[in-house]
Amino acid sequence: MSLMQITEADEQVQRNIADDIIHHLQTVTVLRRRLNSFVRINRLPPELLSEIFYFCQNGVWNSDLPVQTTSYGYVASSLRWTYIAVVCSHWRQVAIQTPKLWARVNLNHPSFAINRALVLSKRSPLHLTASKWSQEQITLINDIPSHMDRLHSVNWSFHDGNPSNHLDLKPSPAITTPLRSICVINKHLSAITSIISIFEKCELPSIQRLELQNCIHNLPSCLLGPTLTHLKLKTEKPQPINLETLINSLSHMSRLEILHLQGVSFVKTGSKHAPNVARQKLPLPSLRQLVIKPPSGAHQDYLSLLEALELPTETRLQLMFTNAMPDKDILTLLRVTLAFFRPLVFRSLALCNTGPAFVAALWDEVVCPDALDKREPDPPYGLWLHTSFQTQSTVWDEFLHILDLHQVETVHFGDLHVLHSVQKHWKRLLCSVSDLKCLSLQGEVAHVVVKLLREIEDDNPDTGGLATQVIQFLDVIWCSLDEVREENEGEFMEDLLVMLWTRAETTGILTELVLRRCVNMDEFVVETLKEEVMVVDWDGYIDFEEGSESEESYDYDHYDALDNYDPFGE
Repeated sequence: MSLMQITEADEQVQRNIADDIIHHLQTVTVLRRRLNSFVRINRLPPELLSEIFYFCQNGVWNSDLPVQTTSYGYVASSLRWTYIAVVCSHWRQVAIQTPKLWARVNLNHPSFAINRALVLSKRSPLHLTASKWSQEQITLINDIPSHMDRLHSVNWSFHDGNPSNHLDLKPSPAITTPLRSICVINKHLSAITSIISIFEKCELPSIQRLELQNCIHNLPSCLLGPTLTHLKLKTEKPQPINLETLINSLSHMSRLEILHLQGVSFVKTGSKHAPNVARQKLPLPSLRQLVIKPPSGAHQDYLSLLEALELPTETRLQLMFTNAMPDKDILTLLRVTLAFFRPLVFRSLALCNTGPAFVAALWDEVVCPDALDKREPDPPYGLWLHTSFQTQSTVWDEFLHILDLHQVETVHFGDLHVLHSVQKHWKRLLCSVSDLKCLSLQGEVAHVVVKLLREIEDDNPDTGGLATQVIQFLDVIWCSLDEVREENEGEFMEDLLVMLWTRAETTGILTELVLRRCVNMDEFVVETLKEEVMVVDWDGYIDFEEGSESEESYDYDHYDALDNYDPFGE
């Protein structure tokens, strides 16, 4: 064998050995991974365990499990995450030595558990929650000042139990607190008029969120700080605040992103300088959403407030009006608002009923023309209008004249009182919408609206049918036939099929059809709908057109969202 052959053989052996080493190393790695999969979790370092425990705590803190009165019951049923603390002594020790695990304190838990959590949380930022009133809760709230220097958030929502007979809150001493969020929701209008007085003497340099419901009387000025990003004041009973004080506070809120004033009435100082204050334009460069619902008779004060604001064009404006407000006041406020905040691009329209009178709600979004293609895919909040448009044709005429509906994309008709006198206005409204993508119908109005679309089609045979123009861009139709008589449901289904046939002949088949509480779904109707619609969903049963998306890959959450669709939900 020549030297060259020996050299080549040696190199080949070395390559084979190197390949064997790599193969065995990979085998060792696989075996080590398998072995590690059987290692007990308590072998993890305490730092990693504490982070896992903290994640578990945040994920299930707001569970609805009942609170027991015994120590073991509190650990096992009140905070689900504390199951992990009784697995073994090692885990329990890690949990006890992780202060942030105990920093979320629910004042409805037994006092011994609250005191234990306050001790174990040490100096961690403290988060306080409560949902029921009792004398014990009042005592605990009065003890808050001793922890004010580390209080981070307050979230109290009182739905039952009336504290008005034993409410004796003590204000906190003058102290600087890192408090960032205050949310107090009171469902009892006669109670908690001074619950936020405990913060009256505090300095809040970091306050970012303030949400108060039915407890805005004598609002401490320290809460309206320049660091606020979210401000929501809501009341169901007259609790006035000073208009000049609010405007002056807003002038310092350069970071404010959301301003929500619902049912709030204003009082003025009466000074001769007050009108000058209102005329000054207050720039709010960070404001993303403005929500206003004036009580009856207060629209002039809200006009003064709107006149004082200078909003970015990206701000989403939402106006809500009660049925008690006269139509002329609503139209005045609407007209002036539209003049203030042009240009407006209407994206969705909702018509709903909340009482005996017909209520109209309008969603609108204030956007720059250049930002239209960049807008978020979800429906905007925009401009809402609640009013008692019922049989007054002049009001409807002015309403439709003020609003340019050509760019509306979503129309929702809620469970309305179907009055013959307003159906002609619904016809005009539907004919004004030329870019409709989603039609949502609920209750008896579903039968009426589909019938109106068919009437519009029959009235205009020479133009190709205005209804065809209305529905040519439709992607989704959502219908919930609550309380619809069976004979009307049959007519609705017939009109719906005719509308779908017309659309299929002109612009193609519909993308999605969702039907809820629909009785007349016989085999003929189902097979016909499957031919005219890509995806048919009736009462949770989804059928797919052959060749469309498979059932495994389809997004069912989309239908859950439609089924729970509420245009007036907050």
